[in-house]
Amino acid sequence: MPPPGGRLAVATDGHVVSPLFFPGGDIGTLAVHGTVNDLAMGGAVPMYLTVGFILEEGLPLADLARIVRSLAQAAREAGVAVITGDTKVVEQGKGDGVFITTTGIGVVPDGVNLSGHLAQPGDAVLDLGCGLGLFAHVLRQRGGTQHYLGVDVDAGKITRAQRAAADLQDVRFDCVDVQAPLPAQSGHVLLLDVLQ
Repeated sequence: MPPPGGRLAVATDGHVVSPLFFPGGDIGTLAVHGTVNDLAMGGAVPMYLTVGFILEEGLPLADLARIVRSLAQAAREAGVAVITGDTKVVEQGKGDGVFITTTGIGVVPDGVNLSGHLAQPGDAVLDLGCGLGLFAHVLRQRGGTQHYLGVDVDAGKITRAQRAAADLQDVRFDCVDVQAPLPAQSGHVLLLDVLQ
């Protein structure tokens, strides 16, 4: 692993999802994309991943092989190398098939400085992976008046976020796959995994 130029960035993420396989991916692709995205949102160029599997006894080997293949393919597509890993097995009934923990290592190039301190009055907020939209409520409770757009791939969470935020001014939620083109906006502060 050659030493990177710039500032080192590290992000660790735990991935628990049911079902393990879903339209457009599985827990393996989610693990790679989630961690790579966390690094990118901090201005880093993702380079390396470590992967830890917790497997439930009785998991079909065909399912594990499918997850590992999709994780490897997602890593290749993202341009990151999986450099180490670990596997543990828990008793049947003590897990949910597979849990995956990934740590991503990247480099923030010299001159790149992403920070909430750079936000200016009037900037809008685009909350990627907003989940239930908790940040919109915190933002308004603290007196923030910026236009807020929360997007998430989970339609159920977006529906719940819309209901909970019905009384909030200038707040909108949309179901969006962040691998697809994002809504046309400019001047945003980008957030990921805030309070969720």
